[in-house]
Amino acid sequence: MASIIDVAKKAGVSIATVSRVINSSGYVNQATREKVLESIKALGYVPNELARSMLKKKTKLIAMIVPGLYNPFFADIAHHVEQELDQHGFKMLITNSSSPLGLEVEYLEMLKQNKVDGLIIISDNEIEDLIEGELPIVSFDRHFKHTPYVACDNYDGGRLAAKSLSNAGSKHLLYLGDDSYVSQGHFATEVSKRKSGFLDYCQEHHLTCDVLEFPKNTPIEDTIRTVLSEKVHDGIFAISDFLATKIIREAKHQQINIPQDLKIIGFDGMDDSLNTGLIITSIYQNRTKIAKELVDTLIKKIKGKHVDHKIIPVSLKKGETL
Repeated sequence: MASIIDVAKKAGVSIATVSRVINSSGYVNQATREKVLESIKALGYVPNELARSMLKKKTKLIAMIVPGLYNPFFADIAHHVEQELDQHGFKMLITNSSSPLGLEVEYLEMLKQNKVDGLIIISDNEIEDLIEGELPIVSFDRHFKHTPYVACDNYDGGRLAAKSLSNAGSKHLLYLGDDSYVSQGHFATEVSKRKSGFLDYCQEHHLTCDVLEFPKNTPIEDTIRTVLSEKVHDGIFAISDFLATKIIREAKHQQINIPQDLKIIGFDGMDDSLNTGLIITSIYQNRTKIAKELVDTLIKKIKGKHVDHKIIPVSLKKGETL
């Protein structure tokens, strides 16, 4: 059976353009519209008109898109969201945004066709053109036009990390992040405020600090190895606990004493040592609270109520790396 992706490929247009033609939403010039309609006919693609015409028959299903369940932070968020949804009588479907983009498109199409009641998005993919403001969608951290988001106070977390490293005696600080794609302005997310808060605090208190960023999902072990071997920095703020574990492992390999010679703060506040042998000192994000706010916001959106963005406070979770 042909899919919306097949139609887009055959017509030589974006998936978003096909969606606008199918749903009669947004501007599409006549020539492009005819090309899409011809492709739909040639492939025998049949949009779910019956589902689209139903008056919001409830499925009690919520779809969730996450960047990857290999990251324990996102796996834990998904776990708490599923528990929270269960308390409201909903079941959850889940997919990885690190998988091919087509899976995210399918979930968005399911939402438009009333096959799920709502969608929770944690994604690094460029899907803005597919998000429609009236749809029951809530995002974690990521900004989409006319879509509410829930986030922790990333800016305050960055400031707290710098302050904590400084108070612990670090003199040469480093911000290490895998957020450069976002920082270069491809899309907006609350996560980038971790760096802003960190740098602002350093500047205000005349602290020496450097920044090193690299694109997500790229091999970074060589970079970490080089940074640590230079022994320039005695305090590192990692954008996530997941990244902090890589730094700790390499530091141990180089026989760098933590926290005596190198202090490390992560971000997320996971509950164990993540197989490093050390409990990471980290900026704590309350996953239970995040899940509750995501679900509460989405349910309000499903019911047609007005919803605002929600920012959740963070705190320092003390471990063994500071």
